[in-house]
Amino acid sequence: CHRNTSETKYVMLKLWEQLYELNPTLFNIRVTGADCQKAGCREGKLCCGRPLSRHFTPKDLLKAEYPLIC
Repeated sequence: CHRNTSETKYVMLKLWEQLYELNPTLFNIRVTGADCQKAGCREGKLCCGRPLSRHFTPKDLLKAEYPLIC
């Protein structure tokens, strides 16, 4: 979610990336992705308005959000 702090988002994406590499079926976007990747944001008025693509893997998100680190 774009509403998390940058640090939290980075750590969660790194964890998700490692789990996804272990088992892509169990940790795919439809199961473990952000709500906006699955159906829609549940934050209501607090929604960031920037839904994540359903086609991004954790590695794709890390490259897009943190290009200098990757």
